[in-house]
Amino acid sequence: MSRSILLRLSQVVILLILIIPSGCGDRGHRIFYEPDYTNRYYVPKQIPIKTNMILKPEFEICKMVTIMNTQEDARKIPIGAYTHQWWGNLHMWTETAVGVLKNELEKRGVTVTEDAPKILKLSITNANLFWGFDVVGCTLNLQVETGDEYKVTFEETNKSTDLYDSCDGAVTRAVAAMFDDNRMRSYLTCPVVLKDSDGDGVPDDRDECPGTPEGIEVDSKGCPLDTDGDGVPDYKDECLGTPQGAKVDNRGCWVIMDTLFDFNKYDIKAQYYPVIDDVVAVLKKNPSLKIEIQGHTDKIGAEAYNQKLSENRARSVMNYLVMKGIEGKRLSIAGYGFTRPETTNETEEGRALNRRVELVPVH
Repeated sequence: MSRSILLRLSQVVILLILIIPSGCGDRGHRIFYEPDYTNRYYVPKQIPIKTNMILKPEFEICKMVTIMNTQEDARKIPIGAYTHQWWGNLHMWTETAVGVLKNELEKRGVTVTEDAPKILKLSITNANLFWGFDVVGCTLNLQVETGDEYKVTFEETNKSTDLYDSCDGAVTRAVAAMFDDNRMRSYLTCPVVLKDSDGDGVPDDRDECPGTPEGIEVDSKGCPLDTDGDGVPDYKDECLGTPQGAKVDNRGCWVIMDTLFDFNKYDIKAQYYPVIDDVVAVLKKNPSLKIEIQGHTDKIGAEAYNQKLSENRARSVMNYLVMKGIEGKRLSIAGYGFTRPETTNETEEGRALNRRVELVPVH
């Protein structure tokens, strides 16, 4: 063979090498040549998901997720041929998908761990290369199964003038597609845990009664129940069932204090008639309500004397109510002397609280 012919052949070989479609260089990818130059074995590299690849990028993902590579087939399988055969290992391709997903979750503040309550099982089950006029295409199927056994397959195709970009992008697109699947989003979404300092079940930002004692039943506003609406919560109310409009003390009891009477007297002072008129108004608004009028004294004086005084004061209140139009059959009286003190009798303030008339609904 002449020297000129050999020179021409070498030029043709060089030209053929130059026009082979891109995708045969290294460029940082995991590529192996075996058993000879005409067989290529390739693993995609991780390309981060871009925001515009997810239609609805924002949602509250649970703070801990487990990702598993469930593709157990580690054999080399043919994925396409053009001038030479390309091979792939689907287990290793899945590992790339796991890495892309892990990167996206961590970017969202999620901890990827081995024992999270939310589990994602990934497996690339198929991959194919195809060549066009001026592009290389890569199609793959990514199967994802959640911890609650929801299973879905994402088929994605990516095209590029570069073979590597084509397959790298296909993996990334398949992982990104997971975030637009409604069932997948629902599974991964965890409700925001709002702070509830007093543990009453109502978050602090809606709790109008912070600091409720443990175990106390509350309403939707986080306030202890007050079934009779007297302003004293049930767990503190010693006189449940007080009629609406009745004036109560800090125990939730309907009380008329001793200011109605002069010392050692039981006739009502005229300036305090309006106080009892309030009682009349409550009784008229509740025509079926019956009450017991209870008289109480402090501990100064003899027991028998205080007993009689408490009964007379209760009777005075009853007589006034009848005079104002309340039927006597709705009223009864009881005197307790100093046997039921509200507080201590050792101080003037305590004795003043103990000298009282209570109105107790009779059911």
